[in-house]
Amino acid sequence: MARACEDRLQCKHCPMRFGSYKSTRQHERRAHPVEYAGEIEKMRGPLPEPEILQIMARIEAREPAGRVNKCMAEATDLTVDQVRFRRRKPEYQRYLELARKQFRASGTRILPAKSSSPAASTSGSSVVCQTPVPEGKDKLKQPASCENEPLSQDMESPLLQKVSARQKRMRESCSPHDLNPAKRKTADRDRCRQEYELY
Repeated sequence: MARACEDRLQCKHCPMRFGSYKSTRQHERRAHPVEYAGEIEKMRGPLPEPEILQIMARIEAREPAGRVNKCMAEATDLTVDQVRFRRRKPEYQRYLELARKQFRASGTRILPAKSSSPAASTSGSSVVCQTPVPEGKDKLKQPASCENEPLSQDMESPLLQKVSARQKRMRESCSPHDLNPAKRKTADRDRCRQEYELY
């Protein structure tokens, strides 16, 4: 018991000792800000479950086939096994259907996978287009007159305008240069989550 109390009075990152736990933590916060921020990040809990499922559903709706488990794990700070477990839940299926409807409404073409079950999609199923494409229309034709012309504002879709405006606001309000090292990791994670919410 006395040994545990003595451990709390010594800095974890250098040999300094202090008279109280409060002084030890204050020293760690000021002298070792990066390590202290990492500890605080570990103590801070994960995202709420509905938010995690929404982020995962948006990623899968955007990329219906391929290795989405790894991408989901990076976006939500979960392990790949935790992602697989959550993809089997019925609540996740509801979020996934909503995300697919939103992408269909936005005009983004989603190619259906061979199987719609999450267990089959985790095994690496490939994308198959079920509607046949007429011959000759599978290649996009480039207009000859507008090779290097930039797109005008009225040609850009309203969704892209909203995305670019939001990204601009994010860059202005949260630049990493004015943040201290303790907040930089949190700001990067929040920016990543907000970018996933855009799509």
